[in-house]
Amino acid sequence: MANGPEIGIRRLEESSAGEVPKLYRAIYGDDFPAPVVYDSEAILKADREGDQVTLLAFSGDRVIGQAVASRSAWNPGLYELMGLMVLPEFRSSPAASMLAKAITDEVLPSLGWEARYTESTTAHDRSQRIDLRMGHRHCALALNLLPGVAYGHDELFSVSGRVSCVMSFMERPGLSPLDTWLPSRYESALLALSEGFPREFRRGETPPGKDASLKFIVFPVAGVAYVTVTDLGENLADTMEESLAKLGILDTIMLQMPLLPGIDRSVEVVREMGFRLGGYLPRWFQGADGLLLQRTGEPLWEEIKLLPPRGTMLMDLVRSDREGSL
Repeated sequence: MANGPEIGIRRLEESSAGEVPKLYRAIYGDDFPAPVVYDSEAILKADREGDQVTLLAFSGDRVIGQAVASRSAWNPGLYELMGLMVLPEFRSSPAASMLAKAITDEVLPSLGWEARYTESTTAHDRSQRIDLRMGHRHCALALNLLPGVAYGHDELFSVSGRVSCVMSFMERPGLSPLDTWLPSRYESALLALSEGFPREFRRGETPPGKDASLKFIVFPVAGVAYVTVTDLGENLADTMEESLAKLGILDTIMLQMPLLPGIDRSVEVVREMGFRLGGYLPRWFQGADGLLLQRTGEPLWEEIKLLPPRGTMLMDLVRSDREGSL
């Protein structure tokens, strides 16, 4: 792995797994909304079974940071680059850049990746700057994704409510273009957000399949649910209503749908349920792009920091759809 002055990058080992929860506690206290990050055995198990690859940054024998590449559930060739963090006293060091470089230059090529993405906080723009240096493009804005209490332990963050995140993507060069179906309501928005990704765009109302199917996962501590439509269908409205009733009252619901035949009608169905644009998800599904829609409370727009020009465009699109002017 890459080495720099006084800093080394190494793969997670059994002897170092217990240091990961300490990193999260140093930055987030005990309030990070995914409790698994405090379970060193679960972290080691995920790494050993190939669900993720964890890199740690060391200063001498001390763990000072980490970065993770996690395999997507819906497209095995898509990886989330997540958990990039460095202890406050080492943020002026090259540790974060070294971690990012090792993940992209050494880990991902060994995994046969198709695409990668990050989900960076909008409470500051430091991690976004790293995303852009790695060649990522802002594609989606997940509003009110995390509770603000998780960010109250680090002076880097200054928030007064729920925190939004920006999703930024990059594809491996040389991939064949995907066929992507554009819903008429969001055609212009998706054309803008997909700039730079090779695509063959399809249009027109096409009936979906017979049966809709979806899966969901809930993070109670965060007050968030992710609903993924794995198959579009004529009965999407009934299937969605049944699932939403099971979820109960949550702060935020993120909805992911494939950009496949039937998406035009499906978008109108879920808009009737209060979902609005979140953005574009390149290669989110195996062989298909995705559309992010969301149902959330009103965000604190003034606390959302996004880097121009794409970040500014993205927020304008998302906000315009919520305000009925897209």
